[in-house]
Amino acid sequence: MVSCKPMYKLVESRAIWTNQLNQLSSEYAIVSGTYDFPSMSTSEIRKAVIRPYRFERAVQFEEINPIHYRTTIEDEIVHWSKLAPGGRWLVTLSGPKRGQGPKFCRVWDLQSRAQVSEPYASLHIGQDDLGRDLVLRPDSDGKTFQVIFATQPPS
Repeated sequence: MVSCKPMYKLVESRAIWTNQLNQLSSEYAIVSGTYDFPSMSTSEIRKAVIRPYRFERAVQFEEINPIHYRTTIEDEIVHWSKLAPGGRWLVTLSGPKRGQGPKFCRVWDLQSRAQVSEPYASLHIGQDDLGRDLVLRPDSDGKTFQVIFATQPPS
């Protein structure tokens, strides 16, 4: 029979949670740069492992509140967005509220600690790209992902 103290030490073990997060990352193609293991506490790693389950439960019970994100970009509307596996990177397709003007594909780092965020990357796109499917696919190195504008989803 195992007492509570050894069981608690096992459950709070950094190695256990790091292993779980590595398995989760592999299973859901989360790019390796999403988590900075050396700078994360065991508690932060545990929260990252549990977060998908908690999010699923919140959606199931309609406990989701809108996310407010402050940026210096004004007069722009997001036409399409997709969250990369792991939840750190958000990719948006946006254009001016008034219709005419440049359209952009922007990549946002949701773990940025800045009070007012700027895009991590921004690319000018054509009007036709707004009507295409936005696909995020991990690169073969597992450290980055590709942003693909597809007329139909790739197989």
